[in-house]
This record gives sequence, structure tokens and C-alpha cells, in this order.
Amino acid sequence: MVSDDFKLLSLNVRGLSNFKKRRAVFTWCRKQKASIIFLQETHSTIDKEKQWKAEWGAPIEFSHGSSSARGVTILLRNGFDCKIKRKIVDPMGRYIGIKAEIMDENYLLVNVYAPNNDSQSAKFYEHIVNVLKKEDQIYEDRIIFGGDFNCPLNPSLDKMGGLLTTRKKIFDQIENIQNVFNVHDVWRIKHPNQKSFTWSQKSPFIFCRLDYWLISDSLYDMVGNVEIVSDIKTDHSAITLQLHKIEEGVKGPGFWKMNTSMLNDTVYIDEVK
Repeated sequence: MVSDDFKLLSLNVRGLSNFKKRRAVFTWCRKQKASIIFLQETHSTIDKEKQWKAEWGAPIEFSHGSSSARGVTILLRNGFDCKIKRKIVDPMGRYIGIKAEIMDENYLLVNVYAPNNDSQSAKFYEHIVNVLKKEDQIYEDRIIFGGDFNCPLNPSLDKMGGLLTTRKKIFDQIENIQNVFNVHDVWRIKHPNQKSFTWSQKSPFIFCRLDYWLISDSLYDMVGNVEIVSDIKTDHSAITLQLHKIEEGVKGPGFWKMNTSMLNDTVYIDEVK
């Protein structure tokens, strides 16, 4: 069996309520030639769904926030071979998951926009684990989490400026996600000692890598490029993940890990308490 190439892109857009900005971001996204696009902090609302879908011109799945906060979407490239079987939608607009058949393989894709408050964020990640553990595990070998996790995993490498202490409550919950679902930060595995950042502020100067992909270990042999790329009208850089085709039975050395210690239905999950 052969699985064809496809590319994923993730970006915190800091609001798409404005038509001109939304048009610019959609145009930029098309130029990146990604098959699957995760957007965070979209500020989408249910009354604008039809308009946004017409402007994008291809499938979009929404988890709405408000016109000035939260919201996540998954955009698909027109014509991409992706059959959505199930959607897991957070009514607060913090995450959306889709179970999909992509080129004859089952995937679970989860777009995340975490709170930046430590206590809220820890509860948020605990909630995601509890929700996804209840789902059918047919997708367990092909899971991709992506988005704005709002926490550098390793401050000595993923942060410059400000406090360099580990935010333990959040770190422990993200590590739990990695352990429960057997997923890991593929950019850090590919770049074990590199300092690159996806978010910055000027006063005071702080740089962080807050956006990343956590992917199943079984997908590692498919990974081509995993990159941080220039942003468009936002204070975050985009991240991309290229998955290449592999022949069945052809495997590499496997995942190196850093030791850091149903059809077309939609499920709306209760908000994090």
C-alpha cells in the first residue's frame, strides 16, 4: 500500500472577523499549498459560517468562540482526499477534533488553542485527555495534535527573555497527553538543540515556541519537513508538517524520545469546568 504526500499547516491568526484580513489570510494559506490547515483564535461565530465557507471555497470545520475571542477551524484544500467520519467540537472554541479517512488511512486530527492561564490550561489539557480516551481507538496509531499550546515545553530551548522556569502544571498535563496517546513533539525531535520561536513580543522582549505538532510515533517514518515559517498579519509564526508516502514494510529506526521527567456525526463536548 502507498500513502501519498500531504502537508499540514497551523497558525494562530489573532482574529479573522475583519473581511480584509480574512481574505489576506485565506489567500496566504492557499499559497502555502497545505492540504490541511489548523487556524486558532479565529473569532468565528455560527452566523458567519456560510460566508466563511464561500470565501474559502472548500470544506471548513468550526469550533466557534465569539467575535472577539477564541475559535478554531480546520480548513481542507479543495479536492483533497479526506472523508470526515466524526467531529468532536468544543463549544467554547478551544479545540476541534476530526476523525477522518485520508487517502485510505484513518487519522485523528486535533486543533488546539490552549488558555494562557496556568490553572485553566492544566484543566483544559486534562479535559482533552478525558474526552479523547472515550473515543474509538481505531485511530490511535495516526494521531496529530497541532496548534497554539501556549506553553514552551523546554524553557532553556523554547524561550528567550522573561522567566525561564518550567510551568509545571501545564507541562505535566502536556506530558500526560504524550504518554496517553503515544505522541511527541516532532519539531524538537528533528531539531534537538535548535532555538527557534513561534511567538514574540517587544515590551519586554520575549520569544517563545508555543506552537507545535504532537504526532504518533508510528508516523515518524512518514515525516519529511517540519518547519517554522513566516507569519501573515499576526504575532505568531506558522508551523508546517510534511508527511511523505512510504511503502508498506519499509521502516526507519523509529522515534527517538526525549526523557522529560460515527459516520458524519458531530459530538459537542461539555465545556471545561
